[in-house]
Amino acid sequence: MSSPDKLIVSNGTALARKYTVAGKTAIEKAVKDLIQADAARGLVTSYVDLSDVTTMKSYGAVAIPKGDERDPKLNKRAIDKVYSGGGGRPQYLMLLGAQDVIPQILLRNPVPRDGDRDVPSDLPYACDSGFSLDIQNFIAPTRVVGRLPNVTGDKNPAHLLGLLKTAAKWTARPSSAYGSYLGVSAQVWQKSSEQSLDAVFGRHAGLKVSPPDGYRWTAAEVKALAHFINCHGAAASPYFYGQKGSAYPEAHSAAWMTGKVAEGTIMAVECCYGAELYDPALPTAQGQIGMCNTYLAGKAYAYFGSSNIAYGPAASNDQADLMCQYFLRASLAGASVGRACLQARLQYVRNKNGVLTPTDLKTLGQFGVMADPSVTPVVAQPGGSLIPKSAGKKNLESLGAAVSRRDRIGRRQDLESLAGSITSFRLTEDTADSMAKGAALQKLRRFAIDHGLKNPESIQSYLVAGGDGASPKRRGLAASASRPETTPKAVHLMLEHPKKAGDESPVILIRGLEAIEYEDGMVARTFESR
Repeated sequence: MSSPDKLIVSNGTALARKYTVAGKTAIEKAVKDLIQADAARGLVTSYVDLSDVTTMKSYGAVAIPKGDERDPKLNKRAIDKVYSGGGGRPQYLMLLGAQDVIPQILLRNPVPRDGDRDVPSDLPYACDSGFSLDIQNFIAPTRVVGRLPNVTGDKNPAHLLGLLKTAAKWTARPSSAYGSYLGVSAQVWQKSSEQSLDAVFGRHAGLKVSPPDGYRWTAAEVKALAHFINCHGAAASPYFYGQKGSAYPEAHSAAWMTGKVAEGTIMAVECCYGAELYDPALPTAQGQIGMCNTYLAGKAYAYFGSSNIAYGPAASNDQADLMCQYFLRASLAGASVGRACLQARLQYVRNKNGVLTPTDLKTLGQFGVMADPSVTPVVAQPGGSLIPKSAGKKNLESLGAAVSRRDRIGRRQDLESLAGSITSFRLTEDTADSMAKGAALQKLRRFAIDHGLKNPESIQSYLVAGGDGASPKRRGLAASASRPETTPKAVHLMLEHPKKAGDESPVILIRGLEAIEYEDGMVARTFESR
């Protein structure tokens, strides 16, 4: 069995349960159309039904039994088997369906007491590491993964069929097509948003600031093919919110954007719950599908965002800011949206210099791309491979496909090498509140107040352990540094919830400080929930 260029996985039992056998058949027909369209682009694509016994046996894997479709461990193991069971490594892995078809893995939340029970994530599917609920086991992803989601809880396959049609018919555009943007920021984060736009587009002119700007964008404003939102989000809400003081006006609306999204749009969202795949039947949703589903229904090519509470500083860039910047920059430079997601994850980890704090880990786990990962919105820049001028017309197509495949495989090997070189100190899983008591606790509280926290409510401390980065079983753990003063000893996390009693807005407000403790002092940063 030869390995395909692109692997699409789904669960036929779950699809039939949701959409009836007729709906499942229609989806499989649309998948075949996508496979044919991929072939015309030079991609060999395979579809695998994780519930089909015969198909899974051919990969040396066990089919997911009926009734266990939402078991994350079974899905992770099955997908790992299929991914590696074809004699090679596919360059793209597409998860077809929302979490009621293929579950997101509910990773342990490394930021305790922020209100999130866990971190819904597709990151583990992008990693060779076995099943785990610890994000620290997934800091070196190697796979290009994207999820093409249905609407959670829906019974009509029309939405998913539309997404598959977009995936079959996408067209790459010149980079100039993405030169304009719709940028929206909460007023309190205007400086941070300006820095993000400067980093991606080289300018921030035209940034919409809420308040006073609202969500009723004109046709001219929404037709920009690059969208960037740095506002508040809320669980199961079809709105993003601005902020000025204690006012949180609606800054972006899924209902308003319905029918207005331009085909080919790329969306990067910093907001809390920005890419949550919620069921619109939930009371807070009021029957409106979420922003992610809305954009994809409007033929957006990619939607990049967070599954739950995300973080970033008020007037600088970190956490959610950086993830969105890295994704947009890679996409606009000609990467497929799946590769852009992988590069964003690896770049984020590499730039943390071996210390991933709790919010870093959560950021890594919660952000992902909702799209066919092979979609390439921007025409890629010419690489080093050239097609001989002597090639006849009949050979151009096959030669072009071969060259593209060779270049793509080379890029994947480079990214795997990058992932293999990643090391990070590991935070102990057991918290140790006793580490920060007495004088140390008072020092940290003063430190937090000096950095803008008015009433830090709790402190959580983590020991930092080194390991053997050369051992395959311990890849991702850094050996102890040779200079004691540069070796982190502990990481301290403080949170406060400044929302006042009686405030019924859906926005979650959290401010925090993380301090990395070294022998010769501390390095601290503040952050806020997006």
